[in-house]
Amino acid sequence: MITLQIIQIVYIVVAILITIMALAAMFGGGRGGDFSGPIGPMSMLTGGGFIGGLIFLVVGNVAWRMWCELIIVFFRINKTLNNIEINGKI
Repeated sequence: MITLQIIQIVYIVVAILITIMALAAMFGGGRGGDFSGPIGPMSMLTGGGFIGGLIFLVVGNVAWRMWCELIIVFFRINKTLNNIEINGKI
């Protein structure tokens, strides 16, 4: 199935984006909870700063990996069920 390959490509692209956003929050010179400057998505999610970016780096990449693995498992379950239906065995 081509969908599994697409999921793998999308996983890599989004993981890179998550990492870039987290590094930008960590080293972007954020003011923490001070919202007087421009407010980006990282400021709203983590409050900015080094610790917030580090949390987003770890939690964001782990959550994204788990989500993609779950989708892949669903496709493999579907494939196995189709094989059982067609062949009558696993």
